[in-house]
Amino acid sequence: MNEREYITGVISNLLENGSNLVLAFIVGQQGSTLRANGAKIVIGADGHCYGTIGGSSLEATAIKEARTALVKGQSRFLNFSLTNRNPFSPGMVCGGTTRVLLDFIPAVTGDIPK
Repeated sequence: MNEREYITGVISNLLENGSNLVLAFIVGQQGSTLRANGAKIVIGADGHCYGTIGGSSLEATAIKEARTALVKGQSRFLNFSLTNRNPFSPGMVCGGTTRVLLDFIPAVTGDIPK
């Protein structure tokens, strides 16, 4: 099973079981970054995460903001600069920038067409 099949299966199972979710994925990147465009992570309403957009504080921030998106029922974009030049301060130093879409997807209600 490849990553796309795995993520698709997770999304399908969560939605069919009545769970809202956020699909976070990289929609833009420039320079050196953790993962390429299209990398995905699913954050379920129960707090479980499936997949990765690269780990580190970028992923931790995306997960935290996804939980807020779940509460508000709203999608949004996050922009990350990975160009921290001070090696003694917290932050990422890959050298590029990354844009992540947090796409709120509500649970399926009613009959699901087959």
